[in-house]
Amino acid sequence: MERNSVRAVDAYAVYRPMLDLMGKSEGTDKGRGYNEALGYGAYTGGDVDLISMTLDQIEALQSKMLANRKNKLKSSAVGRYQIIRTTLPRCGSNSGSLDARSSTRTCRIVWPAICSASGPSISGSPAGFRSIP
Repeated sequence: MERNSVRAVDAYAVYRPMLDLMGKSEGTDKGRGYNEALGYGAYTGGDVDLISMTLDQIEALQSKMLANRKNKLKSSAVGRYQIIRTTLPRCGSNSGSLDARSSTRTCRIVWPAICSASGPSISGSPAGFRSIP
């Protein structure tokens, strides 16, 4: 298969090595991947099917996670790339089809779009890495 034809199939091929590194380093690749939640479901009441949820449903789930008294980390990280609730609202504003927050299902194709729309480190700017020691 030609290199250019691979890019036509995977719109995020240029980001794939970074996305794969994030999935591996977050520990989500050994678990449920795109359906993983912080603590492997410890603050959601068990496993969740994130890829069938809308962005609004995920935001509600993240609010529930933050309200969980056992969540000492005070985090709402979900998905393969562990996107937090304060990042998720930014995803709907500049990411085209993600504007339909109440109807867009977060399938495996949408998660890379969420990730790339959520921060400068994925969009090509190294600014997100400046705080890493």
